[in-house]
Amino acid sequence: MRRSSSKPISPEDFASLSETERRDVETRQQELSIEMERVARNQQEIMREMEQDIQLIERHFCESLLIPIIKRMEEKLKNEEVNAYLAEVKAHVLDNLDDFKEVPPASMPPPFMPAPIEADVAQRSHRDGNLRVVCNLLCFGIETGTR
Repeated sequence: MRRSSSKPISPEDFASLSETERRDVETRQQELSIEMERVARNQQEIMREMEQDIQLIERHFCESLLIPIIKRMEEKLKNEEVNAYLAEVKAHVLDNLDDFKEVPPASMPPPFMPAPIEADVAQRSHRDGNLRVVCNLLCFGIETGTR
């Protein structure tokens, strides 16, 4: 088989190859295609694993901030109902970390964009509710001197 350059072979040149050479090219194309699919699957798996690792890091970071605040409030208040509520708040925050993330300025829509659709409004309302829970928790901690 001719290998004069690394450029793709033209259809005319391919047609002028012997049957053996054409089969060889087709086999190599199939092998390359299979390898490219394998690389794409591996890349997707790596990206999934990386996302999971980032979520775990975010969760641990949030826990490291939240646990001391909650612990101080529990120690100061010594109330089982409050402790149960604080445990629920902690679980809620950790299970919904995405709701507490700031939206980067670049992802905000330009001022001339149409009004948000109902799902966006509902999501923002849910996010606002989550923020109120955290604000209440932190303000409660401040008022009791536990922050």
